[in-house]
Amino acid sequence: MNTGDRAQAEAFARAVYVVDWGRRGLGLSPGATVPHWRLHFGAKPAAFITACNPRGRIVPEAENRAAMAQLRQRVALMRLRWLEGEGRAPLDDWPPEASLLILDIDATRALALAAEFRQSALLLVDVEGRVTLAFTRGP
Repeated sequence: MNTGDRAQAEAFARAVYVVDWGRRGLGLSPGATVPHWRLHFGAKPAAFITACNPRGRIVPEAENRAAMAQLRQRVALMRLRWLEGEGRAPLDDWPPEASLLILDIDATRALALAAEFRQSALLLVDVEGRVTLAFTRGP
């Protein structure tokens, strides 16, 4: 892994991932487990994916909005449900990225979807609520 890839992987690991759910939202952190996942979401996996800033290159906000609209349309065509969310850099050194927590999607389909939208990484949530940072290509 080269230095740029390592820095990008570390940035993904430090980011704050928040789902619009309930009054306070639902935070996702790589390596953590979401409390009561099965109670709230059933025994189903999920993925937290954005379409913003493909391959880690900042693009104009209008492009990000259009890409997110395409992601929502693609997920709807897959007949999957989602919750809106946002990924944020803790040091505010990267713009917040609109994201989706896509419910009932397995890791293989989630990785393919993230790759389709030229994303380097995504979060996977397994049926127990364990959150993993995954890469679509070497980070």
